[in-house]
Amino acid sequence: MDVGWRAEDRGSTVSRLGTLAAMIRSSGSACASVPGCLLASALVVVGCTPEVPRDLGDNPRDAVVIERSSVLAHLGEAYQGGGSRTIGELLEDPAPLFTAPPDPRALLDRQAMEQAALLPIEEGADLRVLTFNLGLLDRWYPFTTAFVPEVDLRREHVPPLLLSEGWDVLCFQEVFETIDVERIRVAAEDRGYRIYAGTSKYHEAHGLVIAVREALIDDSADEFTHEQIYEQQYDSETFPGPGVARGFIDWSFVHAPTGRRVIVIDTHTSSFAARWRVRAFQARELGLYVRSRRAEEVVVIGGDFNAAPYYPEDVFGVDDGEPVGEWFANTIMYPVLLHYAGGWLIDTMAATGAADDIDALLGLPDYDPIAWDREPYGDRSLCDGEKFTLSWDWCNTLGFDNYGGASEYAARIDYVFVRDLGDDVRVLDAGLYYTEREMLGDVEVELSDHYAVGTTLRLRNAR
Repeated sequence: MDVGWRAEDRGSTVSRLGTLAAMIRSSGSACASVPGCLLASALVVVGCTPEVPRDLGDNPRDAVVIERSSVLAHLGEAYQGGGSRTIGELLEDPAPLFTAPPDPRALLDRQAMEQAALLPIEEGADLRVLTFNLGLLDRWYPFTTAFVPEVDLRREHVPPLLLSEGWDVLCFQEVFETIDVERIRVAAEDRGYRIYAGTSKYHEAHGLVIAVREALIDDSADEFTHEQIYEQQYDSETFPGPGVARGFIDWSFVHAPTGRRVIVIDTHTSSFAARWRVRAFQARELGLYVRSRRAEEVVVIGGDFNAAPYYPEDVFGVDDGEPVGEWFANTIMYPVLLHYAGGWLIDTMAATGAADDIDALLGLPDYDPIAWDREPYGDRSLCDGEKFTLSWDWCNTLGFDNYGGASEYAARIDYVFVRDLGDDVRVLDAGLYYTEREMLGDVEVELSDHYAVGTTLRLRNAR
């Protein structure tokens, strides 16, 4: 596959750019003169992302009044447009004004209370699920390189480590290159797993991989796989950027121990606060896909969503000397996903009471861009004995060294969600994993610039 510009391609940059530009012009696309045109990896797509989804307003869930929804109501309480507007109208607003931070505490607490009220499942089996952005990003493109530190060391050691620790299902993000998929495939086969990474047409754009323990798949039942590039993209991330196009992959199989059909979805939505609207539309698209699944199917979603349910301030952080804003709008992703999925989509960390987003962020020291850029939170000793609840944390040296600690909020942006319409799932535990530095070869380092989210689910035997 000819995807992006990797290190070995650097000498041919000019000819590549000329060839790509010629392909756009020859495509006859009306986008040929538009800088925001999408040129997806492996020349998957030539087109422009529409400003809003083509079907916005067509789905009945677009017409739900914000204040009448227990999932969306906290947005209306803080939105200057008011809770009497519909969620579709809010999403159509390119610059929503929030007068206060949308406060999801009731939504998070309710998930914990509802889960605690359920009777235990006696006849069933446990399923251990992990989602992890591996940060195996090392892609050169015109004038710069996008990479996460220690990528060569980590791509060698991390996949076999994770596949040796008893997880049943693993959802990986940022595994863009074919060489990394093959490393995971070899490690998986040696340890009794199968993997699905999408197709050669799209994989190097979305970079997603699912691994499932082979013994858990009922080979007598049908399996289905599917991948989807989101309609809404931040087009420059693909071209002239590093060839990234956001999307999701899913794998449907019958869970052999229980006889229950399970659908595992792996996703990675757009990054950075300013892209909140693209990300909210991606969450809407994913939510509607989840809603389309049959009620008896258990849906498990793992992914890096690049947005937290809560941020205390609307302007926080500095990027290239400029303040970073739109953090309040960034919280829209979370309730939008839950809303469009149609109910009973459970945030596993919230369900176990481990989602202390509000207290964790309010407990950070006062922001000082100079001090925070020098060391995590302006005081590295705060990382000693830290209670880890935020999956993107400046105490992670890979993230801090790569991005600088004064650029954005630490936050809980990685999730495992589960949809349970038939009272067939219990969330037994959930939390962050791989938060400490590990010895990889002769170097001590974090496994990624993110922390992993893991959960144990109890599935009821199929009736």
